[in-house]
Amino acid sequence: MDQVSLHFGAGALGRGLILPMLAARKVPLAIADTNIALVDQISDRSGYPIAVLENGTRQDIFVPVVHAFAIGRDDDDLNAFIAKTNFVTTSVQVSNLPTVAARLTAIWEDSPLSPRTVVGCENLRKVGAHIKALFADIDAGLAGSISCPDCVVDRICAASPSDILVETESYTEWVAEFEGAPWFTGPDVAPDVDRLFFRKRYLVNTLADAMSFLGKAKGYSYLHQAINDRDILQRLEPVLTLLRHHLVRVFGFDAQELADYQALNIRRLGNPAISRRIETVARDPWRKFAPEERFMEPVLTEFDAGQDIDGAIPVLSAIIASAEPDARRAAAHLQNAWTTHVSHPVFRRLASSLERVDP
Repeated sequence: MDQVSLHFGAGALGRGLILPMLAARKVPLAIADTNIALVDQISDRSGYPIAVLENGTRQDIFVPVVHAFAIGRDDDDLNAFIAKTNFVTTSVQVSNLPTVAARLTAIWEDSPLSPRTVVGCENLRKVGAHIKALFADIDAGLAGSISCPDCVVDRICAASPSDILVETESYTEWVAEFEGAPWFTGPDVAPDVDRLFFRKRYLVNTLADAMSFLGKAKGYSYLHQAINDRDILQRLEPVLTLLRHHLVRVFGFDAQELADYQALNIRRLGNPAISRRIETVARDPWRKFAPEERFMEPVLTEFDAGQDIDGAIPVLSAIIASAEPDARRAAAHLQNAWTTHVSHPVFRRLASSLERVDP
């Protein structure tokens, strides 16, 4: 069966990662978005440009698009295209996924076609299970005929809402969970993407968050400035060591592979050509320090397994203090984030350590 693809979401990640990877593998592209002005620009040009910025060089690439639909204006044409579509990708706000699932269900109920696959490319763990549940809530029978693999995505992409150009890097990661040879073309596949999700979560997201909090406290304006500060990186090393150890112990990664992956991400995040304002990364500290989140989940897991966390605790306290210098207020915020976990020994150690932070 020929692959007929449609992508929902014309934001930076969709245009910077998903569509270029599909185009590189000779898949004809169709896109749908609510941004009418952007859709019209893509339609008028039959595609859009991306610029790969790295090591002081620039590579310009044109991504061809066959169909561009403005949601809310081109609905008849979009629905007709959905009826023959068998491979859908999304990179939208997670809160918008129910609307996408409802639209697909309404059309696919009357146009049975197999196989059909929906790959959610939102930065959400178990995104495939989330989307499958959305279909099941509407039509359990139809949901059973749709494959929704879990997925991990990673590429630094930057685009302003009014600009058709996407600035990005050479690195790409788009992996869908699939056993054997997939019927579709586009993402790479692996039998278990959960381990890749956590590798990225800790050695991209946690790394960037930690360095941005510490860098903002030093007065930096951009993420790349913090990433390229060797003193901050050295200060953070006990936490990074714990994260790598956790990934080796729990997910079976090779230690040298993780060291190389961390070094790669430091180079990527330190690229000044497409770096982010530091305040867009150094935000939501209390959510990020919740016990199930990117900072504390691996620490709690390691502690409960009897592993050494002594070196990480003062560094984590310093990161918290960079977001809230007042120790009492910081401890109160932390207690609100931990709710039922406040009796855990790690919480008590972290709260106590806040009193001794050396700024």
